[in-house]
Amino acid sequence: MSAISEAEVQHYRKYMKKQGIRLGFKEAKRDLQTQDMMKESQPFEDCMVIVRTGEQCKGMIHGPTEEWNERCMWISFRKRDNSTMISWQQKQRIKNHFAGEDREAIELFPSEHRLMDTANQYHLWVLPAGEQIPFGWTTGFTEKVKKGN
Repeated sequence: MSAISEAEVQHYRKYMKKQGIRLGFKEAKRDLQTQDMMKESQPFEDCMVIVRTGEQCKGMIHGPTEEWNERCMWISFRKRDNSTMISWQQKQRIKNHFAGEDREAIELFPSEHRLMDTANQYHLWVLPAGEQIPFGWTTGFTEKVKKGN
Protein backbone atom coordinates (compact mmCIF):
# COMPACT_ATOMS: atom_id res chain seq x y z
CA MET A 1 0.00 0.00 0.00
CA SER A 2 1.47 3.39 -0.95
CA ALA A 3 1.60 6.42 1.37
CA ILE A 4 -1.27 8.86 0.91
CA SER A 5 -0.38 12.56 0.97
CA GLU A 6 -2.31 15.30 2.73
CA ALA A 7 -3.06 16.87 -0.67
CA GLU A 8 -4.62 13.60 -1.89
CA VAL A 9 -6.80 13.44 1.21
CA GLN A 10 -7.96 17.05 0.77
CA HIS A 11 -8.69 16.47 -2.93
CA TYR A 12 -10.73 13.38 -2.03
CA ARG A 13 -12.66 15.29 0.66
CA LYS A 14 -13.58 18.00 -1.90
CA TYR A 15 -14.66 15.36 -4.41
CA MET A 16 -16.83 13.60 -1.82
CA LYS A 17 -18.34 16.91 -0.70
CA LYS A 18 -19.49 17.50 -4.30
CA GLN A 19 -21.17 14.07 -4.06
CA GLY A 20 -23.01 15.26 -0.94
CA ILE A 21 -20.82 13.33 1.50
CA ARG A 22 -18.85 15.19 4.16
CA LEU A 23 -15.80 13.41 5.54
CA GLY A 24 -13.34 14.37 8.26
CA PHE A 25 -9.64 14.18 7.44
CA LYS A 26 -9.05 10.86 9.27
CA GLU A 27 -12.17 9.30 7.79
CA ALA A 28 -11.18 10.40 4.27
CA LYS A 29 -7.64 9.08 4.73
CA ARG A 30 -8.94 5.67 5.91
CA ASP A 31 -11.31 5.61 2.94
CA LEU A 32 -8.41 6.27 0.55
CA GLN A 33 -6.27 3.61 2.24
CA THR A 34 -9.09 1.12 1.76
CA GLN A 35 -9.38 2.12 -1.89
CA ASP A 36 -5.61 1.77 -2.27
CA MET A 37 -5.82 -1.72 -0.85
CA MET A 38 -8.74 -2.50 -3.18
CA LYS A 39 -6.44 -1.86 -6.18
CA GLU A 40 -5.06 -5.31 -5.40
CA SER A 41 -8.55 -6.77 -5.52
CA GLN A 42 -10.03 -9.06 -8.09
CA PRO A 43 -13.47 -8.85 -9.66
CA PHE A 44 -16.17 -11.39 -8.84
CA GLU A 45 -19.67 -10.82 -10.14
CA ASP A 46 -20.36 -7.11 -9.39
CA CYS A 47 -17.94 -6.98 -6.43
CA MET A 48 -14.25 -6.37 -5.90
CA VAL A 49 -12.66 -8.91 -3.56
CA ILE A 50 -9.42 -9.08 -1.57
CA VAL A 51 -8.29 -12.38 -0.08
CA ARG A 52 -5.61 -12.59 2.61
CA THR A 53 -4.17 -15.65 4.36
CA GLY A 54 -1.56 -16.48 6.97
CA GLU A 55 0.89 -13.68 7.73
CA GLN A 56 -1.24 -11.19 5.75
CA CYS A 57 -3.97 -11.55 8.43
CA LYS A 58 -1.66 -10.86 11.37
CA GLY A 59 -3.45 -8.81 14.00
CA MET A 60 -6.92 -9.58 12.61
CA ILE A 61 -7.28 -13.26 13.50
CA HIS A 62 -7.00 -14.18 17.16
CA GLY A 63 -7.46 -17.94 17.36
CA PRO A 64 -6.30 -20.44 19.95
CA THR A 65 -2.86 -21.02 18.40
CA GLU A 66 -0.55 -19.32 15.90
CA GLU A 67 -0.75 -22.39 13.63
CA TRP A 68 -4.57 -22.19 13.68
CA ASN A 69 -4.40 -18.45 12.85
CA GLU A 70 -2.17 -19.12 9.85
CA ARG A 71 -4.73 -21.54 8.42
CA CYS A 72 -7.52 -18.93 8.55
CA MET A 73 -8.47 -16.60 5.71
CA TRP A 74 -9.85 -13.07 5.52
CA ILE A 75 -12.06 -12.13 2.58
CA SER A 76 -12.89 -8.45 2.14
CA PHE A 77 -15.31 -7.28 -0.54
CA ARG A 78 -17.43 -4.40 -1.71
CA LYS A 79 -19.81 -3.63 -4.55
CA ARG A 80 -18.17 -1.91 -7.50
CA ASP A 81 -20.72 0.91 -7.25
CA ASN A 82 -20.08 1.26 -3.46
CA SER A 83 -23.71 0.41 -2.67
CA THR A 84 -24.59 -1.81 0.27
CA MET A 85 -26.85 -4.17 -1.63
CA ILE A 86 -25.10 -7.53 -1.27
CA SER A 87 -27.43 -10.44 -0.63
CA TRP A 88 -26.66 -13.30 1.70
CA GLN A 89 -26.59 -15.61 -1.35
CA GLN A 90 -23.94 -13.45 -3.04
CA LYS A 91 -21.81 -13.46 0.13
CA GLN A 92 -22.11 -17.27 0.17
CA ARG A 93 -20.98 -17.45 -3.50
CA ILE A 94 -17.98 -15.22 -2.70
CA LYS A 95 -17.04 -17.46 0.26
CA ASN A 96 -17.45 -20.62 -1.83
CA HIS A 97 -15.44 -19.22 -4.76
CA PHE A 98 -12.46 -17.97 -2.75
CA ALA A 99 -12.41 -20.33 0.27
CA GLY A 100 -14.28 -23.41 -0.91
CA GLU A 101 -17.70 -24.91 -0.30
CA ASP A 102 -16.52 -26.99 2.67
CA ARG A 103 -15.07 -24.13 4.73
CA GLU A 104 -17.09 -22.08 7.21
CA ALA A 105 -16.89 -18.29 7.58
CA ILE A 106 -18.22 -15.66 9.93
CA GLU A 107 -19.39 -12.13 9.23
CA LEU A 108 -18.72 -10.37 12.52
CA PHE A 109 -20.88 -7.71 14.11
CA PRO A 110 -18.35 -6.47 16.70
CA SER A 111 -18.74 -4.59 19.93
CA GLU A 112 -18.61 -0.83 19.37
CA HIS A 113 -15.02 -0.52 20.61
CA ARG A 114 -13.86 -2.88 17.82
CA LEU A 115 -16.07 -1.37 15.11
CA MET A 116 -14.35 -0.62 11.79
CA ASP A 117 -16.77 1.48 9.70
CA THR A 118 -14.90 3.37 7.00
CA ALA A 119 -16.49 2.11 3.78
CA ASN A 120 -19.35 0.02 2.41
CA GLN A 121 -17.11 -3.00 2.65
CA TYR A 122 -17.76 -6.44 4.08
CA HIS A 123 -15.46 -8.96 5.73
CA LEU A 124 -15.66 -12.72 6.10
CA TRP A 125 -13.39 -14.53 8.55
CA VAL A 126 -12.84 -18.05 7.23
CA LEU A 127 -11.99 -20.84 9.65
CA PRO A 128 -9.28 -23.38 8.84
CA ALA A 129 -10.36 -26.30 6.66
CA GLY A 130 -12.09 -28.95 8.76
CA GLU A 131 -13.02 -26.54 11.59
CA GLN A 132 -16.66 -25.84 12.34
CA ILE A 133 -18.23 -22.81 14.02
CA PRO A 134 -19.64 -24.07 17.36
CA PHE A 135 -23.14 -22.69 16.82
CA GLY A 136 -25.79 -22.90 14.09
CA TRP A 137 -27.63 -25.84 12.59
CA THR A 138 -25.79 -29.15 12.40
CA THR A 139 -27.25 -30.05 8.99
CA GLY A 140 -28.42 -27.90 6.11
CA PHE A 141 -31.69 -27.58 4.23
CA THR A 142 -32.54 -25.38 1.26
CA GLU A 143 -35.81 -24.79 -0.48
CA LYS A 144 -36.60 -22.62 -3.46
CA VAL A 145 -39.07 -19.93 -2.51
CA LYS A 146 -41.86 -19.44 -5.04
CA LYS A 147 -42.28 -15.86 -6.21
CA GLY A 148 -45.60 -14.24 -5.55
CA ASN A 149 -46.38 -16.16 -2.35
